[in-house]
Amino acid sequence: MISILIPVYNTTVVELVGSLQRQCLDLQHPFEIICLDDCSEPAFRDQNRSLSTLEGVTYRELEENIGRSRIRNQLISLAVQPYLLFMDGDSKIVRSDYLRTYIQVLEPSKVIYGGRCYQQKTPSDPAHFLHWYYGKQREALPAATRRLYPYRTFMTNNFLIPRTIALAVRFDETIRRYGYEDTLYAMELQKKGQKIIHIDNPLEHIGLEERPVFLHKVEDALDNLKEILPRNPDIDTRLLRFIDQLRSRGLLLPVRLLGGLFRPVLRAGILAFSRPPLWMLDLYKLAYFLNK
Repeated sequence: MISILIPVYNTTVVELVGSLQRQCLDLQHPFEIICLDDCSEPAFRDQNRSLSTLEGVTYRELEENIGRSRIRNQLISLAVQPYLLFMDGDSKIVRSDYLRTYIQVLEPSKVIYGGRCYQQKTPSDPAHFLHWYYGKQREALPAATRRLYPYRTFMTNNFLIPRTIALAVRFDETIRRYGYEDTLYAMELQKKGQKIIHIDNPLEHIGLEERPVFLHKVEDALDNLKEILPRNPDIDTRLLRFIDQLRSRGLLLPVRLLGGLFRPVLRAGILAFSRPPLWMLDLYKLAYFLNK
């Protein structure tokens, strides 16, 4: 009934796959779990190779890194069940009825997004606070909120899609860098008239990163957005909507000039403060993007 598809890169998924397999066996529905490693470092591959001994689990390694979009398309090609459940490798099962919840709402013409959550307690390491707080405020949205903007709030970390739709709507393989591939995929679903149903069935994101690494990934994502924007001028993001508002008010040029002046200060503040406010990160993202 379900093919669970997990792209793996520099993370250990043994616990995640074990939890999923136990739920699959309890449900007694046809299933397969496919883990495709995108040329991770040897230490991670060594840990994950034990997965190949588990019933219903396929573990494969790629000889070269092919990127976040292409590996998902390869997983689609490998899957045989009528429904495909995509999840990120740095995820944790938080509900004992996680798979049952998805099975109860299966629809042959609908894409279903379960959401994302983060640990409830503030991280003990202050270096992880920014990533955790950003995720709690901007990504861990309840289904009722996500339903207001079903395509804009879609993410690829935890979604179920009929195989027929997945074969028709592929991930854009021209995107090899990190960032906004989920936004583009939601756009393609919308263009095809495919509805996205939002439910509360989250996976916990456990890959918290320290401030410098998190900020670097934010910059990488903005660089990628700058690169894909000319080919996708209708892409809908919070940042681009704000830039459009500035342009309509004739404020884009002065904001760009001010951003160029204050960008180093904002970046230094984000890295220096143990709990930098999100408005500082928002201003930095705006300044970074306008001055690239």
